[in-house]
Amino acid sequence: MPSDFSLGKRLSTRSFHADSNRARSRGSPGVPFSRRRKKEKVKEIAIELKYKTQTLIIRQKNEDFRLRNQSAQDEGRYDFLKDIERLEKMIDDGQAREGFAVLLTNDPSYWTSQGQDTTSFDFRLEEGREIRKGEEMRWKFPGTAPKSIAKRNNSITLRSSYKLKWQPYSFCKVKNGRFKYLAVKVTRQTP
Repeated sequence: MPSDFSLGKRLSTRSFHADSNRARSRGSPGVPFSRRRKKEKVKEIAIELKYKTQTLIIRQKNEDFRLRNQSAQDEGRYDFLKDIERLEKMIDDGQAREGFAVLLTNDPSYWTSQGQDTTSFDFRLEEGREIRKGEEMRWKFPGTAPKSIAKRNNSITLRSSYKLKWQPYSFCKVKNGRFKYLAVKVTRQTP
């Protein structure tokens, strides 16, 4: 059930060392895990998680689950791709060995095609999309961008190519009860 992912999301704000069972807080997005000497071997895995929902009300095993409609899917897609860009930078800067960007949602607009006439067309995350290395992704506004994306105004260009493959997570026999996740592995770029 999605509540299991919520626990995982809380745990994901920590980085785990490959050689121990201890975890430590990562801090704010974009802030380095820690300061380290350049020759020190990096063993950390960076994880960025997003949990985007549509309205869902269900009772299972005497527990009520109520998820709200978060909407703003265009901003959610932008933020997920920005996470990948951030992970690439962290890995290139030696702050992590590899990373994973994970998006869990019960909103099919994330994994289905949204058409070409949308302002957020470049940021689509539909099943099977291949994001090409060096492809510049930006908003397609016929004029000034709305204030709602003021903090998301920069274009995104990834240094690697990624093929998007959505996986089933869980299913409840209610409206908006199908959950899927998208996991993108980010590794060091090979020459």
